[in-house]
Amino acid sequence: MRPLPCILPFSGNIIGLGGPAHADDHHPRQTHPARQHPACRRQKQHPAAAGGDAALRRPLALLDAVGARVRRCGADLCTRPADRLCGDIPEHLAGAMRSSVFYLAPLLCRVGYVRLPLPGGCRLGPRPVDIHLAGLAAMGAEVELEGIAVTLRRTGPLHGVDFTLRLPSVGATMTLLMAACCAAGQTVLRGAAQEPEIGDMIAFLSACGADIQGAGTPVLTVQGGSA
Repeated sequence: MRPLPCILPFSGNIIGLGGPAHADDHHPRQTHPARQHPACRRQKQHPAAAGGDAALRRPLALLDAVGARVRRCGADLCTRPADRLCGDIPEHLAGAMRSSVFYLAPLLCRVGYVRLPLPGGCRLGPRPVDIHLAGLAAMGAEVELEGIAVTLRRTGPLHGVDFTLRLPSVGATMTLLMAACCAAGQTVLRGAAQEPEIGDMIAFLSACGADIQGAGTPVLTVQGGSA
């Protein structure tokens, strides 16, 4: 499976391995013949845009815990795809950040499995974490719930799908966009969120080489790469 950009979750900013801080806001190597995948490029952005060092502390700790490589480059943060990653997200870090849900798709694609204690100890149900899981399952992920944790596995590459979100969840839209970039074939997301952070993520992924159509509309079409 091709590398997928992992996520640094801050409020409204995408930074290399990055995304937004609120995962449950529901009202919100060359691998492609024509373009380079996002994770094959080093991404840089000023951490001040994400609220400075205090906002970075937990996301950076989580990235370090799963084996990602992040370092300071002057006023910037530089990230590179890691040679080896771990799919087990530490409970104390997952519980401290609801945005840890954004590690589901990248680690599932890169490692083949991911185990996430549900962010903040929240259960499935009214929170739209279930939309993240339903979309990933539709792409071929195996989902196992165990107490307050969820484990996702894949036995092969994820595949494109025509998926309708039951409500326009910002977090689920972002998760499925990332997964779709690595899935084989075309993915169509219907009922997608249209908040500014969705546009930011699409712009970031597109700048890195992703093929995403429909920005600013509730229907997003992603041409995934070869598995």
